[in-house]
Parts: sequence; C-alpha cells; structure tokens
Amino acid sequence: GLTQPWQWVSASVLGLGASGVLWKVRNGRQRASPPPNADISLDVGASVRVDAWDPHGHARVRWRGTDWSARHAGGTVPVPGAYRIKALEGSTLVLEPEADDQSGR
Repeated sequence: GLTQPWQWVSASVLGLGASGVLWKVRNGRQRASPPPNADISLDVGASVRVDAWDPHGHARVRWRGTDWSARHAGGTVPVPGAYRIKALEGSTLVLEPEADDQSGR
C-alpha cells in the first residue's frame, strides 16, 4: 500500500539489512582457527639418538619407525649421542643436545 518511492526505499533497507546479517554470519564462521596438529606437537621435545653427523651438521635418525632427515640446531659441536627435537622444518627434525647428555659438549 505504499507509493512507489517508499517501496524502493523499504526494499533497499531490507536488502541491505539482510546482506549485513549474512555477511556477519559468514565471516563469524570463517574466523574459527583450525585445531593444532597433534602429531607435530608430540614430536617437539621427544628424544632421539644420533649415531653420526655429516660435516655439514646433518644426520639421519630413526623416529616413529622410519628414517628422518635431521639437522643440528647449532650452538655446540655436533657429536653422536642423545638429542631432543627442538622443531620440525618441513620433513626435517631440528635437534639440540639433551641437557643431561654431557658427552663432549
């Protein structure tokens, strides 16, 4: 029962309001962060044994039933022994010496 100009105004207001509600609902759902990767979190801090280092500070270690590439985190001379996983860079373990392993470090 409204005149044509008021019909256009009410349709515009209703359309803008519906668009705003849909935008808010959609963006609220997208902002949820994905759950942390439990596999990576479990690796950091675990102990591994290094049998030999190459001259560049890289080694192959046995972890989770398979061989992994590893690199020395630095700060000390890499010698065979017990190491702790400090980080994971792609498929390479970054290793630091265990605090209680004093074999020449």
